[in-house]
Amino acid sequence: MRLLISLPLLIGLFLACTSTKADEPIARFGEIHGVVSLQRVISGRFVLAVRGAALSEGDLIVTEKDSFAQVVFSDGSQIALRPNSRLSITQYHFDKERPREDHMLLDLVRGGLRTITGLVGKRGDLNAYSMRLGPTATIGIRGTDFVARLCEADCQSEQRALSQTRLPISEMPVVVARAAEITGRASAISSGRPERALFLGAPLYNGDEVTVGHEGRVTVLFTDNTKLVLSYDSRFLITNYRYDRAQPQNGNFLVNLLRGSLRTVTGVIGHTNPQHAGYVTPTATVGIRGTAFDLRCVPLGAGKTAPANGPATDCDQTVVVSMREGATLITSGENTLALGSGQSATIDGPGGVPTVIDATPPSTSGDTNPLPEQLNLDYATLYGVAQSQPESGAYAAVFDGSISLSQGGQEVILGPGEAGFAPSADTPNAPVPEELLDVPPFIRSDSLLQNFDFDPMACVVQ
Repeated sequence: MRLLISLPLLIGLFLACTSTKADEPIARFGEIHGVVSLQRVISGRFVLAVRGAALSEGDLIVTEKDSFAQVVFSDGSQIALRPNSRLSITQYHFDKERPREDHMLLDLVRGGLRTITGLVGKRGDLNAYSMRLGPTATIGIRGTDFVARLCEADCQSEQRALSQTRLPISEMPVVVARAAEITGRASAISSGRPERALFLGAPLYNGDEVTVGHEGRVTVLFTDNTKLVLSYDSRFLITNYRYDRAQPQNGNFLVNLLRGSLRTVTGVIGHTNPQHAGYVTPTATVGIRGTAFDLRCVPLGAGKTAPANGPATDCDQTVVVSMREGATLITSGENTLALGSGQSATIDGPGGVPTVIDATPPSTSGDTNPLPEQLNLDYATLYGVAQSQPESGAYAAVFDGSISLSQGGQEVILGPGEAGFAPSADTPNAPVPEELLDVPPFIRSDSLLQNFDFDPMACVVQ
């Protein structure tokens, strides 16, 4: 069973679920495995849950060991509840004719869940849907697909068990880089997602194409500590990036400069696995060997004369490579050139012969953009706190959309591929939420929630 979360599926959900009548239940059970019980708010009695059973505001759902359940709400929201979990439908109101009256409050008392949201919180009041994680934290939901867990010793046990096995492949996005500094306007776009404005700390992913405005500049910090400064009116594509801190020798770094210019200094991948690191343009490819260099696209034939502040050019014309440190191997068609520290070269068009030039070209010597190796970027602030083992408290991680994780009057905003942690309320120091460096393995590799089948027809009232 694969968990399918796509635009056609969501549209199908909304069409099916928003057609319910006023006297129909707020939710029903979908798929059920094992022993799942329901405490009715009216009688206080526990009854066994069955597929299709109706749910009411105030009901408490309980899953036992090795058991899990799916709940489908009338607005299209769906929840997959893990084993040993307790979830209360504390408040719920949805009327398709009155979007501003929408309201949904869930209480996760124990265990964990994964949910995709429906119409509540996506129309009318965008703050209409929230979830409390025990007494620890609150999640504000803004149209999303996310996981929430309340952890005690169970999460540590799960993570230890995972370390002894091959981890399943997760569909959760992976943050590969962040916008570390921004001047002016910049945006990113990838296949299947709308264009999004970049902000300080904004996450970037494989397949993202970054565009810098006419008077802008963006510094990008990759997870392996590669630093890259994109100049004004530039376009840049993250083609194939992979980095595991535990196995840096297996990393891969491949990016494309499509327009404009950049300055870069390589990180861990360029030093430990240089044969799998490179910068590509339509004209030439620059292989890196632990390197700091500039890569600039200029009009055809203007490699020696183009000024630093000239109009940005698409990279299918002349490319200029200027080395500051280390070495590169430039490849254009069947032509190659090894370039060392302090040297510059030009390549005139795709397949052109890379040619060393005697002096540093004015497009490089006059560049006023900062050298990335001289930037003092705070990796921990940008990427979050490292956790070697799960701790007691509340965890949240996002597959799609965004959430806010709040505790003690403070909050962190989490997007796709990001995770946060809120310590237990009995923590000695005043507990506050924090973003995590990585999505914990016990969440990223949770096969129960990854493979749960969200059924677009499960919400149809029989």
